[in-house]
Amino acid sequence: MESLELPQMDPRVLKATSVKAEDPAASSPEPHALKITAASSNPKMFTLPWEKPLATWPEDLLANLPRGISRHVVRFVHVGDEVYAMKEITRNVAEREYELLRRLQKLELPTVQPIAVVTGRHSREGEPLEAILVTKHLKFSLPYRALFARNLRPDTAERMIDALAVLMVRLHLAGFYWGDVSLSNVLFLRDAYAFSAFLVDAETGDLQINLTEGQREYDVDLARTNIIGELMDLSSGSLLPSGVDEIAIGNRLVDRYHSLWSALTDTDKFGPDEMWKIEKRVNKLNELGFDVDELEMKTAGR
Repeated sequence: MESLELPQMDPRVLKATSVKAEDPAASSPEPHALKITAASSNPKMFTLPWEKPLATWPEDLLANLPRGISRHVVRFVHVGDEVYAMKEITRNVAEREYELLRRLQKLELPTVQPIAVVTGRHSREGEPLEAILVTKHLKFSLPYRALFARNLRPDTAERMIDALAVLMVRLHLAGFYWGDVSLSNVLFLRDAYAFSAFLVDAETGDLQINLTEGQREYDVDLARTNIIGELMDLSSGSLLPSGVDEIAIGNRLVDRYHSLWSALTDTDKFGPDEMWKIEKRVNKLNELGFDVDELEMKTAGR
């Protein structure tokens, strides 16, 4: 009887970090002493006021950079020559997100770079404080609201959506279920006439071997709903260029995602006299903004 080879998790993911986040339902005690688990060594990390709530950190440590909307306290902090983004969240969530970001980085996916997770924080009076997730600030990147606050081209929304569609497809191909897709959870980097999108919030995500169609479509539908709402919010604040149709932009995300997913994953069959189909497939990928590095073709057995 022939055994089937089951798909396996990429080995780069399995050894991404020593941090193993606990089940959120677990209630293990907080560490009694400060613990910094870091992906790189920076002695300046130990000089920061971890005994204070993040919202009260001194102004001379903070970098004045645009921040997106977040459910948590977030600050940009100077640490030596670097600028780190600090997010104050519960220990389980911080460890899980750090672990996920480390795994996604090992897969060379476009995400913010995880630097450290800091647990065991206590005030000088001994009161426990929430953990802090530390990521590296992505230079020259901006949250979507900061982009629209500038005088940009009328097609800015469309270009941002195209970048988000590319990001979603790349993450889904790697087996990452996002669970909370929105413009607020992405940073945008201008690249000539286009944008590149980077995952900045992985709290609700999950890395699997493969995603089901239902998981992918949930992410796509949620993205459409959130994008329409976020653009309507911009419109109410007079930040959205006139003539932009929020619903049409949300629908564009769905169309671009499905076009790109189809172009990358569909299998074509053609005969020896139909080689033009290869050129057609490559041209379609080029139109979507992709260069083709390698094609795999197999002859059908008789």
